[in-house]
Amino acid sequence: MACYCSERCQSKAWSDGHDLYCRKPGVVKKNDLLQLQNLDSKPTWNGQICKVLGPAPNGRFEVVRMPLPDTPIDLDYEPSFSVSASKLGRLRPLK
Repeated sequence: MACYCSERCQSKAWSDGHDLYCRKPGVVKKNDLLQLQNLDSKPTWNGQICKVLGPAPNGRFEVVRMPLPDTPIDLDYEPSFSVSASKLGRLRPLK
């Protein structure tokens, strides 16, 4: 949660892009970039960035892993998988 020194600063932050990534916990949208966390079945994937492709059955989300620096992943062949919202961590936008 962000805190602001004044309503003016809050309004400026919102118009500068805060509205693009600020959501309640568990709210995920298509094309969000999120961090995988607490994966028991694939622990080496924890901390990696994924892109949300859309909703999946049972309240899960279909995602695909994004390339890591110096670790090529061909997004045309990288399989998507479903994951629960609790396994997706928020990222702060890069400035």
